[in-house]
Amino acid sequence: MEPLGFGIKVYPHNHTVGAEELLGNYGKSDKNYRLAQLCSGINPNSLLAALSLMCVARCDV
Repeated sequence: MEPLGFGIKVYPHNHTVGAEELLGNYGKSDKNYRLAQLCSGINPNSLLAALSLMCVARCDV
């Protein structure tokens, strides 16, 4: 979409936050997800462990 003049922002988050995800607060996942991530070698407190992505595309033209 960028070649068409859109600016793209991606906001990783967990399901425990609302609008504060736009400010960089990605929240904390539930215990069962955190345990599975730990067993898989993923730091459940990291941004990479976020369970969902919100993508925002804005026309900058």
